[in-house]
Amino acid sequence: MRSLLQHAYKTQGADRIVLVTGMDPNQKTRLGYLQDEYKILTGNAQVEPLEEVQVDMNDANTSLEDYMTGRKTVFIVPIYDDESFVANFLRVLYSDTRDGFGQNVAVYGLPQWVDFTRINFDYYEGTNVHVSSSVFIDKLNPAVREFRRRFFERYAALPEDEAYVGYDVTRYFLRMAAEHGTRFQYALEANPEDLMHTRFRFQPVAVVPSGATNFEQATVDRFENKFVNILRFQNYAFKRVN
Repeated sequence: MRSLLQHAYKTQGADRIVLVTGMDPNQKTRLGYLQDEYKILTGNAQVEPLEEVQVDMNDANTSLEDYMTGRKTVFIVPIYDDESFVANFLRVLYSDTRDGFGQNVAVYGLPQWVDFTRINFDYYEGTNVHVSSSVFIDKLNPAVREFRRRFFERYAALPEDEAYVGYDVTRYFLRMAAEHGTRFQYALEANPEDLMHTRFRFQPVAVVPSGATNFEQATVDRFENKFVNILRFQNYAFKRVN
């Protein structure tokens, strides 16, 4: 969700970012993390919190027009386990955008949305849906096409996503070990690479030991790939936009 919030904040030029949940109180508890990330993103611990709205899909009069009038609005919907709610929310929003708000709205959701099966693709397209994903395979990428060809020739089957990930990870880390030895992790940050399923942009993650008195005592705990694919639904397909 951090990457989605960053992308929405930095690229959409939105006047308004609204966090959306249904009436389930368990969904609302997820918003605290986003509010904390927003403070970090703005660099202001006292910044006014993002708007939050609970949408009741059992109310036949539910409308979202008031959130879009005269401004560009981004809705962030951190719901992955209720396809019915997501479908109904996008349906209502899509209906409201027919009144001329289509260019002034974007929706950011979670990776599970890619696999939802009960949502009209027009809703994804008309509400400018974006999702995050750890894996994105561009079938038009020449490297992907070559991998698919060679995989099929060898196994008489087309590769699943796991095949791309396994190949990318194995090739990258074997190369790093060959070039930098057993302490290759300290060279990860200086060796970004664009792979078939994602991009590697590693950064160190530091931790402060218990009992430490200042941040100078922090140590590197691990290295993380900070890149996350952001996909936008456009021309009836998800495409990477970062």
